[in-house]
Amino acid sequence: MRTLKKLFGFRDLKNPHELNSTHIPSKELFIDSSIPNEPGATEKISTNSINIFLNKNYYQNGINDGFSMHSNEAAHSRKQAIKSDFRNLLVQLINQNKEDILHLTNSTVEVANLSLELKEKLENKIQFLSNQIDEYNQQMELSSQNEGLVMSAIHNYHQGFLSGMKSYLEMENLIFKN
Repeated sequence: MRTLKKLFGFRDLKNPHELNSTHIPSKELFIDSSIPNEPGATEKISTNSINIFLNKNYYQNGINDGFSMHSNEAAHSRKQAIKSDFRNLLVQLINQNKEDILHLTNSTVEVANLSLELKEKLENKIQFLSNQIDEYNQQMELSSQNEGLVMSAIHNYHQGFLSGMKSYLEMENLIFKN
């Protein structure tokens, strides 16, 4: 018995309070105080991402490119890149909506017998997301035909490019005249 006590560190306690430790673990060890993501948070991001993309300062980008590159090939290439980036964004949004539809469909199956009202709300949300997918597909089609929402960014870039190229040519005229 004495060997076990030495091995495992048992000691004779005369005071029962001697076992209590003064070390108290922090509450972060047991409690997660971070706020969970709300289900609607991803929707706000996805609907705003098109506006963020379209509201970039394409005019200023065009000015910079027109002044530094001043070639129609460069302008055409950059316009194609803008359209491509827009279509890639739409593909990401479509995939996100498809994933959300899958989760909502599974939730609809789970609550079908519990609440008719909740089931109908989930079906409405699924229909809304499906309509968004249709709109995104339409914008992808229109962008390939030089139409749709992306054309505002393309026109802004083109105007900026012309302005930048004009500034470059004016500067070049001033240098060579003197």
